[in-house]
Amino acid sequence: MLDWLLIIICITAGLLWWDAIKAKETAKQAVARACKSMQLQLLDDTVALNWVKLKRNTQGQIVFARGYQFEFSLDGAERYKGAVQLLGYKIQQMQIDNPNEEPEATKQTYLQ
Repeated sequence: MLDWLLIIICITAGLLWWDAIKAKETAKQAVARACKSMQLQLLDDTVALNWVKLKRNTQGQIVFARGYQFEFSLDGAERYKGAVQLLGYKIQQMQIDNPNEEPEATKQTYLQ
């Protein structure tokens, strides 16, 4: 009985890990496309997990909602922050600081 329980725990942990890797790769690809289209450099070529929640998607299914942070640069000299939110594997919101604008208008939000 204990063997089966350990097997189920290992399989569940493996599936959760695979799901997290797939979501992170989805976020990274979306951020890389956005940075490329805006002629920005995605620094460290990665996104960092900020938070995870359970939420319902548009079909009513419970899925993981994840928030990631990333850093980008105009020329490699200064770092600026951005964030992306996923619901399941779909991008819900992307926020990129705009270093060229006034402080009250520093954020651009993109929905996909």
